[in-house]
Amino acid sequence: MIFIVILGLLLAKTSFGRYVVASGGNAEAARLAGVRVNQIRIITFALSGLAAGLGGVIDTSRLLSAQSTGGGPNLTFTVLAASSSVERQLRVAKVQCRARRSVSSSSR
Repeated sequence: MIFIVILGLLLAKTSFGRYVVASGGNAEAARLAGVRVNQIRIITFALSGLAAGLGGVIDTSRLLSAQSTGGGPNLTFTVLAASSSVERQLRVAKVQCRARRSVSSSSR
């Protein structure tokens, strides 16, 4: 849970988060704006792999064994809940970026 909160703050409050949202929304526009889209994608995939590995370690510690079929449907629901939470954070960050852009463009 703490990991999700940290990632949410990372996306909402940092320039890296804005780059991730921009790269995911329109890669070509982000590239034209000066964002290193390929580097952002590599970092994002690495963070995703880290999250998957952390989830595997937590699940293994809960089950006290490392079996590929150990989680059953409970693991599926846990993964779906975590992914929907991250997706929600991405949507919120995207809306906040759009709101900032519209406020800054209207103040000119």
